[in-house]
Amino acid sequence: MSRRSELCLIAQGLTLTVAGKSLLDDVDIDVAGGEILGLIGPNGAGKTSLLQLLAGVLAPDSGQVSLNGQNTSDLSPQERARKVAYLPQQAQMHWPLTVAHAVGLGRLPHTRGYGRQSQQDRDAVAAALRQTGMVELQHRRMNTLSGGERMRALVARMLAVEADILLADEPVAGLDPYFQLDFMELFTQQAMLGHAVILVLHDLTLAARYCDRLLLLDAGRVVTSGSPEQVLSTEHLSAVYRIEAIKAEHQAQPYIVPWHRRP
Repeated sequence: MSRRSELCLIAQGLTLTVAGKSLLDDVDIDVAGGEILGLIGPNGAGKTSLLQLLAGVLAPDSGQVSLNGQNTSDLSPQERARKVAYLPQQAQMHWPLTVAHAVGLGRLPHTRGYGRQSQQDRDAVAAALRQTGMVELQHRRMNTLSGGERMRALVARMLAVEADILLADEPVAGLDPYFQLDFMELFTQQAMLGHAVILVLHDLTLAARYCDRLLLLDAGRVVTSGSPEQVLSTEHLSAVYRIEAIKAEHQAQPYIVPWHRRP
């Protein structure tokens, strides 16, 4: 089902070199509102670096990122933070803040300094807590949570921004199966509301089931992009992931089980 809207994030010719090593080489990517794009590929493929460029955490050596036709480098940091919400890989929060306070930090791009929250801010925080199942834990300190609970709180903080673009680097890593499915359904709901969602994923079944399109990276270059069925072909799994996998369907939805390593 197509949910594409006029909202569009486009990156062209992104190149990044760090300490003499090429991390990304001439990468193009685009995502529209109402769409979930999955970034997949083996470790070291460049997925995290690409997400950091899209979020503005890093600046490319060449190439540009544009949102609705405007170069994101021309936006102020606060304006970009209102439009693009980013959840980094293995995000940490060491301050002994309550969950509600930590989620409330997602509203900072909408306020001047650390002023009192408006009703709109409080509503956004309450909605994010509900969506991530953190209402009952909102008064707990972040440093007392389990790893999975902490990730749920950090996803809630990202949702509280109410940004057009949601970028999440391995958001289901460390979650139990229930919350892996819950979060993928949550990101699907965000896309259906018109947000553009880009997720870095290692679970190929989740990528195949929940993403509208996939972009496969290897050694900093785009191998292919397209529908999950096209990208997760036997040939690509063999050449890029170096595995043989069992591919089948259950209730008309695909699943992929890595089975053998290739020599």
